[in-house]
Amino acid sequence: MGLLLDEDETIQGFTTFAVNPGGVGTDEYNIIFSGDTIVSPDSWGSLEFLKGVMHSGGQIVASDPDKKWYWLLISKGHRTYMYLPLFFNSYYPRADHADADTLFPILDKSCTKLFGDCWYPDKGLIIFPESLGQLKPELAASRLAKEKETSRSIFPGEKPEFYLGHELACMTELKPDNFRGIARNFFVKGMSEPVVYLG
Repeated sequence: MGLLLDEDETIQGFTTFAVNPGGVGTDEYNIIFSGDTIVSPDSWGSLEFLKGVMHSGGQIVASDPDKKWYWLLISKGHRTYMYLPLFFNSYYPRADHADADTLFPILDKSCTKLFGDCWYPDKGLIIFPESLGQLKPELAASRLAKEKETSRSIFPGEKPEFYLGHELACMTELKPDNFRGIARNFFVKGMSEPVVYLG
């Protein structure tokens, strides 16, 4: 788990990491899975949080450099999804459907193992019989307003009913030349400090 702390050491946010949960990794690649990411509104846009996430990702990737690494993240709202277009060159899903041939088969295989019948590959959504958590009403309203400001939906394809806890499944490859901007610097720095991965 990664934590975002303020100057008083009070937790302002967190995210979780799991490597190859449910046996989703193969002889060719590993999967880093990110579940819930929660950040206090006062810390939205924090570079420290971005730095921590990308640095930790680099550390994990460097622990097994002979394999490819993919990041599987699930998103209830636009803030998590926006990590992809802001900081990556190649990712899925996206409005222009680029990278689908490469990334969707791995995403589909991983989500099938992890979520079973709750994974709807034709929609790209994880829909649980009962909500395991959803956006607060005020954040859901903010999400709707955000969509109205754009010429197309932030979420490509069928939009998840985030107020019911539906999750959009997303994937990108974790390698230096797939990063954009300052995120690449944080990731590469992390790769110079690999963690011990027991596989």
